[in-house]
Amino acid sequence: MFGSESSFISLAADVKEMYDWLPQDDIVNAIEWVLKTIERKSRRSHVTIFYKETKRNRLGKSYFVDDSISIPFKTIFKISRFQIKNAYFVLNGIVFL
Repeated sequence: MFGSESSFISLAADVKEMYDWLPQDDIVNAIEWVLKTIERKSRRSHVTIFYKETKRNRLGKSYFVDDSISIPFKTIFKISRFQIKNAYFVLNGIVFL
């Protein structure tokens, strides 16, 4: 989208601020953009998570059925979108959507 000068920086912030100040559609669009960018640059569409040896976690499919799981980017996106669209917080009896 922005060419070879693009970069991805991951950081954490106050959860309340993340959901109160940013429009949900913008968050969903950003997640979609990140996953598509990673897929395009790495030519991989899955993340492999190893249950016991987390240092082996990587992009790409897993063929080690017993000790890992492969999660497609599409599934990550669907879960993320569902969580963002259905998340709410209660603070001092006030519901934040």
